[in-house]
Amino acid sequence: MQAFMVHFSDAGQPGRTVLTTFAPTLSTSEAHVRLQLCYPLLFPQRLSAVRVYPLLPAAARE
Repeated sequence: MQAFMVHFSDAGQPGRTVLTTFAPTLSTSEAHVRLQLCYPLLFPQRLSAVRVYPLLPAAARE
């Protein structure tokens, strides 16, 4: 799994950051589309997905 840290804000609401995972074959742009489905926004351009894989390298080896 690939970990993504995602920050988004919408319509003047305070920003929010979530951590989510997707299959390793998923690209950052594909993850961006899926995240828009999970977190519907009035202004989708405010959704920014930052790839942070490997998030915990030691844990990934276990």
